[in-house]
Amino acid sequence: MNNTGFDSGTYKASLKINGKVTDSRTVDLPMGGNKEVQFEVSKSEEGTYDVGLGRATDSFEVRKMPKLVVKDLQIKPQDVRPEESVTVTAVVKNEGQVEGSEEYSLKLNGSIIDSKKITLKLGESGEISFKVTQKEEGNYNVELGGLSDSFVVRKGFSKLSISTSVSATRPVGLFSKKGTPSLKVSLQGEEKHYDLTLIGPKGKKTGTGFSSVSDMEDGSENIWLQMADPYTSPKAGTYTLLVEEVVENLQKNNVYENEFTFSGSELVVENWGIFEFGESFTEEGKYEFESFSVALLNKGDLPAYLGETKIIIGKESYGYNLRESSVIIPSGEKKKIKIKDRRGPLDRKPLFNHGVYDATCELFQRMKDSDKLIGEYSKEVYIPHY
Repeated sequence: MNNTGFDSGTYKASLKINGKVTDSRTVDLPMGGNKEVQFEVSKSEEGTYDVGLGRATDSFEVRKMPKLVVKDLQIKPQDVRPEESVTVTAVVKNEGQVEGSEEYSLKLNGSIIDSKKITLKLGESGEISFKVTQKEEGNYNVELGGLSDSFVVRKGFSKLSISTSVSATRPVGLFSKKGTPSLKVSLQGEEKHYDLTLIGPKGKKTGTGFSSVSDMEDGSENIWLQMADPYTSPKAGTYTLLVEEVVENLQKNNVYENEFTFSGSELVVENWGIFEFGESFTEEGKYEFESFSVALLNKGDLPAYLGETKIIIGKESYGYNLRESSVIIPSGEKKKIKIKDRRGPLDRKPLFNHGVYDATCELFQRMKDSDKLIGEYSKEVYIPHY
């Protein structure tokens, strides 16, 4: 506001929005003086608003806006040789009110080297990724969407080729047991010492291993990393594999890191069999349970292991632990399980007269914390005279 008169005075500045006074200020100005007057205006509804202050007029527009935010930045791998590429990936989410687009520039050591545009609907998340290759050794700082990380380029570490697969068991050795669910890691590369670590879904180590220089003399080695206790179904979720090269002074360089996500094992019963009985060896005219068969399919992507099987005949209830070969059901495989009473002829067993009985079979899958019921079959059976 300017006082162009010949005397000081008090003036009232009234702000009008769409013709209505919404705020006012009282201003004292000396002769020839001027003063800036500020008003803050906030509107919740979209539209164009006309603004008036004295003889001055203008307008502003209110509309819904997108708000794209970078939530995550990852560089893989973070340790490479010259002219090997790294992948820079960012997760972007639209936290605004409408669909929107934004272009993100990738900076390497402060200089823009690439840009990409992403369009996201309201509440939607997406990824943008870049491939970066450098010839010179050194540390490189990466900036993208307000986040930063780094990677290193150097010549002094080995070149490895790594492949993996899930194994329902592993070779038996001094520190390993049969029936241990494992991630089989196949290494191909130079004669170096490597340490391997497998981290489970809850961030805890499930297995470790190593390959010495002598192990890699022929350029390859297989290592089994434990995923769960022996004869126990591994948990579903994301597992992280870390491979480090052991160099001078026992220093370690990270040469490989990857994540593997599994939905878990899924046992389904394809066919229930029949309850079979035979004559008792110890008491004439009595009969004993001999076996029961069931066909199972593991539809999951992790191996499954059967726990104790419960057989209930009449009022008699007893559990059976299966043979090791029957317990393990690898991913995608079918298996017919025969539940047999393996006690000797002179061992004490439940005995039955001929007649009709209610018979039930309960199948359990062995998990870390407690066994899980996967199927129950009940039928009225008749034990005839043999």
